[in-house]
Amino acid sequence: MNTFELKNSELISEFDKYVVEHPEFARKLPYGAHIVLQVDGDNELTNGLRT
Repeated sequence: MNTFELKNSELISEFDKYVVEHPEFARKLPYGAHIVLQVDGDNELTNGLRT
């Protein structure tokens, strides 16, 4: 697993935890929505998302 994949996996895990702890947030998401997670100042991750 490369650095981008590891960071992305960690972000997804944290997002999943947040959704479980805050189900009211999850109910506001439209069915079929695509979630994009970005980290300010993390150019490596941002550039990885563009490829």
